[in-house]
Amino acid sequence: MTYDSAGNMRNPVAALQLGKHDLKWYRLDDGVMGGLSITEHKPEASHNVEGGNNNNEKQNDVLLHFQGTINTNGGGFCSIRSNFPAGLLTSKHSAVKISYRGDGKTYKVLLSDGSRGGPMSSTPTWQIDLPTKSASLSDSACWDEAVLPLDKFLPSIGGRKIDDNVRYEFQPDKMQQIGLMLSLKLSNGLPNPPKTFGQGIFPFNLYVRSIQFIN
Repeated sequence: MTYDSAGNMRNPVAALQLGKHDLKWYRLDDGVMGGLSITEHKPEASHNVEGGNNNNEKQNDVLLHFQGTINTNGGGFCSIRSNFPAGLLTSKHSAVKISYRGDGKTYKVLLSDGSRGGPMSSTPTWQIDLPTKSASLSDSACWDEAVLPLDKFLPSIGGRKIDDNVRYEFQPDKMQQIGLMLSLKLSNGLPNPPKTFGQGIFPFNLYVRSIQFIN
């Protein structure tokens, strides 16, 4: 069965805002390479996720729930991507700030110019690891916040870290896409250990309540 990348892009899931831009997420799984992993991301009402209130932060009514099943038999990644306008990220920004609740796995946050990727791509996807803690929805203190410096994002093409980083320069104003990924590889190209990834066929769950570009 042919993987319907175009169909996925035509049917995105709306959740969260970046600045004043509404984010609309489409899935991109290892099915594009013949794998069997499946993403089932969806918007989630914030009142359904207990312990989500924080008086120091304005909350979204709708959270992003990145979930699905990884199958390492012939594959090993799930991801979601959302486009945003060029110029929303600028050289004045220093980091991506994300508020999230995880399941003990190490995910990745992605930035790219939105062009079609793959081994023959001429432009990289920039990525950074996002470790998470295993959390119960009944735990009011289980929301985490990470500030991910833009100068720590590493370039990758076709899922592989690029050895010669000097060849590529991170250009904030060229970025037009943000993503989340769970992969058998970390951002530095090394294996994501079973303890923070999984083995065989297994589920995953990541809730995100806000994403911001900060100075």
